[in-house]
Amino acid sequence: MAAGELVQRGRDYLAERRSARIAAAGGVGVVVTAIVLATTLGSGPTASSATDSAPGPHGHPRGAAPSAPRLSLTVPDSFTVPGSLALAWPAAGQAAIGVPGVGLLGSSGPVDTPKSIASVTKTMTAYLILKDHPLAPGQSGPALTVSAAQAAALPEEEALHQSLVPVRAGERFTERQALMLASADNMAGILASWDAGSETRFVARMNAAAASLGMAHTHFSQPSGYLGTSVSTATDLVKLGEAAITDPFFADLVDETSAVIPGGAIRNYNALLGQDGVDGIKTGSTYWAGGCLLFSAHTRVAGHEVTLVGAVLGQPGNISTMLPSVFAATARLLRSADHALEQVTVVGRGRTVAELAGNPGLSGAGHTPELLSAPRAVTLVGWPGLRLTLRLTGSATSPALQALTSAGRTVATTPLVSG
Repeated sequence: MAAGELVQRGRDYLAERRSARIAAAGGVGVVVTAIVLATTLGSGPTASSATDSAPGPHGHPRGAAPSAPRLSLTVPDSFTVPGSLALAWPAAGQAAIGVPGVGLLGSSGPVDTPKSIASVTKTMTAYLILKDHPLAPGQSGPALTVSAAQAAALPEEEALHQSLVPVRAGERFTERQALMLASADNMAGILASWDAGSETRFVARMNAAAASLGMAHTHFSQPSGYLGTSVSTATDLVKLGEAAITDPFFADLVDETSAVIPGGAIRNYNALLGQDGVDGIKTGSTYWAGGCLLFSAHTRVAGHEVTLVGAVLGQPGNISTMLPSVFAATARLLRSADHALEQVTVVGRGRTVAELAGNPGLSGAGHTPELLSAPRAVTLVGWPGLRLTLRLTGSATSPALQALTSAGRTVATTPLVSG
């Protein structure tokens, strides 16, 4: 029976019994009966008024707070580039290679075991000098003067068969000239003292910088690396190389094959410069370190210029063959890495990747969530085995999809649209 019909019958009953109840109860029974009947039928006052219970806009009950919009992925939250990666790793020593901002392609050898890195140490020396005294490409910078003590140390340094540049007390070099000569052991020390007041204080800063770059297996003992007690790993050196080449002056400096300075001409020992896209960074070789190279190179993948940074350490040979050995190993590694790089489509154009639910402007009670898609393809340069994490960012009104590396770096972002 309908509620309206019940209400009407109740009213008729009250009308028929009104006189008798008034006489018997003095009018009080009418009020009690009316309240009980109205409450039972829902026609009187309740905890929720008729206004509260009526549906409002978008299907939400009037007076009830709408649910918060919810963004959720409709695709897996990770993506791995298919295929297998095959790189030409050296048979001995350590090696690592990566794409700055994306991650390591891989590494070989005992990369958790620090090894002597010889003159590759001077990469950190130059990096710190330019942090403290930055130069733009083409600038010469301030002058530094060779002290009497630094000049007097030359004979003893020569007796130790160090790599040296002849200096005289009072001789002046611009910062640029000194950095060009920094491959010489004595000039690395002169630069360190000029910057920090002493080599000891500068070395402390080298180790602090290594820690800030996440070089957990690295320790520096001197600005030059001559003694062999400055140690690192291939993966640590990739971090240093990536940081150093972001400085345009540094990048230009390490790409110079030769230069003319007061006192004559100098040449870069990196015989790979100009080959296989190599444009830096630093060689090193001693009996205890073997042949070492921290390198950077550029290549093109699907029309995009890509930077590679890597390190090859501990290559065998005698003093005349260990550098050619490390150059040959590096060239093979670079070519295999170049071949492995490809343009990867993480999400195709127009693919539905997420849904938006609970938004009064887009969806309501009883409605399906709004589907969101990528208006353009999400692509990047990657390699087989590269794993990315996908996540949603932004708000309900401006959602976006991000692709992140295992280190948490965002490598691609695209806004999402309805439909």
